[in-house]
Amino acid sequence: MAFEFDDACKALEGLIEGEVDPGWWESRSDIIQAEFYSGLVRIAVVGRFKAGKSTLVNAIIAEDLMPRDATPTTAVAVEVLAGPERQFIQLTNFNVVGEGDEQLLDEDEFRARARGESGDEELVLLRASLPHLQSKLPDRVAITDTPGVDSLEEMHSRIAYGYLTTCDAVVVAIDGEHGGLIEPEIRFARDHLNKKTREKLVFVVTKLDNKPEGDRVRVLEAVRSGLQIQAGIENPPVIAVCATDALEARLDGADPEPSDFRGFMELLDDRFIANTASLRADRGWRTLAATLAEAKSILLAKSDGLNLNNPELEERIRGLLDGRVKLERTRQSIEKKLDVEFSSLHAELDTEIGCVLSRVADKAPEYLRSLEGTGEDHDRVSNLIRKDLTHEIEGFSQEWLKPRVEDLLVSLSEDYRELQTALPEIPGIKTDLPGGGVLIDIVVEGGLIVLLNVLLPGEWLVALLGRVIGSKSLDKLLEPIKKILNNVLQGMLRHVMRTVLENRIRETVNSLKPELVESVYGNVESLVRTLSTQVLAQIDEQSLELTRATQKARDVKKEGVKKVDAEKRRLASAIDKIERIEMSHKTRLAGSIA
Repeated sequence: MAFEFDDACKALEGLIEGEVDPGWWESRSDIIQAEFYSGLVRIAVVGRFKAGKSTLVNAIIAEDLMPRDATPTTAVAVEVLAGPERQFIQLTNFNVVGEGDEQLLDEDEFRARARGESGDEELVLLRASLPHLQSKLPDRVAITDTPGVDSLEEMHSRIAYGYLTTCDAVVVAIDGEHGGLIEPEIRFARDHLNKKTREKLVFVVTKLDNKPEGDRVRVLEAVRSGLQIQAGIENPPVIAVCATDALEARLDGADPEPSDFRGFMELLDDRFIANTASLRADRGWRTLAATLAEAKSILLAKSDGLNLNNPELEERIRGLLDGRVKLERTRQSIEKKLDVEFSSLHAELDTEIGCVLSRVADKAPEYLRSLEGTGEDHDRVSNLIRKDLTHEIEGFSQEWLKPRVEDLLVSLSEDYRELQTALPEIPGIKTDLPGGGVLIDIVVEGGLIVLLNVLLPGEWLVALLGRVIGSKSLDKLLEPIKKILNNVLQGMLRHVMRTVLENRIRETVNSLKPELVESVYGNVESLVRTLSTQVLAQIDEQSLELTRATQKARDVKKEGVKKVDAEKRRLASAIDKIERIEMSHKTRLAGSIA
């Protein structure tokens, strides 16, 4: 059995190596080994308040040590064991092995604290070492007196129940004066004793000293029946003991011990005292089982702590995906805005350029007056019209067209920059808007001047005027009329011809409108489209970068999931092996006395 125990301990140590704090295993390993090989075997005497527990303990140890008067009651757990010298100890901060901070007491202090006069009973364990027990009890076996499980003092009952969970064998004192089990005793046996194996239980019916033999038999049978039927304990060992008579006889040393007490001591020795090695081994196995369960809990907690979800990574992926949505929305917004703006711009250009040309056309009388006395000097008129058109278009460019285009580009810039502030930071993504104010100045102003030079060359305007007034000067055109008409008629005819020429000049200048509108619109559209194409290209580039970054983040997540899954499988394998250790030693873990 020892070999199997050591083998199980080594197997557990190998499974948890590197998984838990080394100090955790070292401390528990020492306790497990101590429990199995040299642990204190605890035989607890438990029962209801005033059931005769202390008197029974005194009878077992053959000394009137435990408080048993009408008023004093046992308030703490008191262990009594054999030792080379008479010694009384108070333990605090003690562990499951029964080791702790020790304080020597004299006998009076010991008795007082056993009655609960220390004020901190729940934190205290009393231990008495008695030399005369060396011939009666094996080494490291303790007979323990406990407070009543139904004590009116809640702390006293807590101490009793707490000790019950750590003891190795249980002697249950039942007050025989009730004629059988009463409800609190049934409830206590059902809830707290049926998990103990039958081999670790002895029920002692006390206070039957003055009852006739027939009544004693009936009480014993009633107790046995109650334990089996109502508490669910199969074949409970029940014995009657006159503890007071036994104590007096053992203290006196002259009278023979009562037969019922001798039978009880034989049962106690047969079941517990003679089997301390098995009880100790069983305790070691139970401690190992608790350690296995604790180790399994640690590994399960560690496995549960391996979170498949990385919140930061998940947030990063959500941000990247959100950035791609924002990019697409911004692209759509820019394209939609351009369509709306260009449609509006074309109509506005038609109106504004019409006004520019109208102002030039309205100067037709001035252009005609400039021809008087100049012969066929069409260049003079051409230069005048060119000068006025240049002036008007420059004003139009500065006062209307440039601000209009700048507003459009600023609007696009705001969309783009707002997008940039909302995007996650990704290395390699550009954040500068293409173009800028200088480019606008160059393209708008310079472009229009170049356009004007293309539309209104000197030769073109000369040809235009030639189509208006013909190849002859105004004077030559009117010579035949001078010979026929008088000055009045000549003046009237000149006025008519001048009016005709003015209208022709107006119509011709205004006829420039469609071509000029389309040319200016095309120039502006080309500028804005060029810049917007660069913006949209950067958006596409950013979208591609976001797609790559998203995929990279997903790859990191996938790799992390693989590692977590592998770690979980490894921990699950260790947990499975721990469970197999538990299963392979199930009988021992449940109890090895049988």
